[in-house]
Amino acid sequence: MLRIFLIIKRVKNETEYINKLKKRIMIQLDKILHFLAGFFIATVTAVLFKRTNDPLIIGLIASLIGGILKEVYDLKIKKSRFDWFDVFATFVGGVAAISILQFL
Repeated sequence: MLRIFLIIKRVKNETEYINKLKKRIMIQLDKILHFLAGFFIATVTAVLFKRTNDPLIIGLIASLIGGILKEVYDLKIKKSRFDWFDVFATFVGGVAAISILQFL
């Protein structure tokens, strides 16, 4: 009987571990998606404003605003929390795009 109890407890602990691992993977995937969104926003904005004085700065600002607006949407509409790390990931995606675009 004790053996069955220990097996059930072990399975429960492993299930909890797997659930925590899934949550961490989803959080990391979310940051990657924010990075890609920032990259896309900065690239498209810089291309659309290429005839202005400084399209790269406009693209960078657009990625920052996009990240902030997404988090405001999460806070107000989805009723989840505002995550500054998501804003940062979006902004870093914009920085990466601008870093590449400045050489083209």
